Amino acid sequence: MYERNNIIKLVSLVHNQLSASVFRPMIRYSWYVADLLKDDPSEFRNVLEICFPSATTDEECDVHNCEETVLTTCTICLKKLCFTDVFVNYHYHK
Repeated sequence: MYERNNIIKLVSLVHNQLSASVFRPMIRYSWYVADLLKDDPSEFRNVLEICFPSATTDEECDVHNCEETVLTTCTICLKKLCFTDVFVNYHYHK
């Protein structure tokens, strides 16, 4: 993880996941609390609730022939993925 390319890869994956439409209310809320938006975007689900639900800890990865434990849920395709399939295989959406 300490190599430069891995840090760039991690930042890229985080940006890609946080760009999903499911996070728009959360991002709008940050604008609202900074007084840059007048309308309260109301309730939203945060990163922990969307990407790391407690139920995923005992589940297996959704990738075919992968039996690893789930690390996170993709915010775009909603697949439950292990570390290898998220980071090593670079689960990125265009």
